[in-house]
Amino acid sequence: MAARLLLDSTSYFFLFWIPDYLLRQRGFSMAMIGGLLWIPYLFSDIGLVTGGWISSAIIRHGHSVGFARKSCMLGSSALLPFGILINAVVAPGWVIVLMSIALFGFAVLAVNIQTVATDLAPIHSVGTLYGIAGFAGSVGAVFWQTIIGKLADGQRYPTILILVSLLPVATALIMLTARIEPLAPYRTTQAR
Repeated sequence: MAARLLLDSTSYFFLFWIPDYLLRQRGFSMAMIGGLLWIPYLFSDIGLVTGGWISSAIIRHGHSVGFARKSCMLGSSALLPFGILINAVVAPGWVIVLMSIALFGFAVLAVNIQTVATDLAPIHSVGTLYGIAGFAGSVGAVFWQTIIGKLADGQRYPTILILVSLLPVATALIMLTARIEPLAPYRTTQAR
């Protein structure tokens, strides 16, 4: 739950704040935003599929679920700091390239974290565990989006990009310390 508390904020930033950033800070026109912003989201979609495929391939090669998920989390978190560089480049094409790399890495990380509920819980509890984790993510998003909004009001997008690039890395570090293995089944005893 702590991981989702941090993770979901980055997703909300890229969904809701990036158009404002591109328009106000980078001088993109609405036509440029409409013509180019789909590209990073396509890379995000590719990252979702790739993250699931890679972790499944690692499991098929005989490694544990925990090793597979953590390997994907570690590898993908190395791509997230590219988001910090978005503010450092001038050419719109490089902004899109760096955003695409960061969103690909974020998606690989996110799909592996979000799948942990299915790895841990018995089948009858997966929905409950996923719902609780989703709630934690939403609470974290409200908190972090409030901070991001205040920073955006002050046009402090470099700080925001550092924040949203490093929150998922912190999430990966939390997950790397967690045990990812199925929980022992709950057994009831009946009185005789």
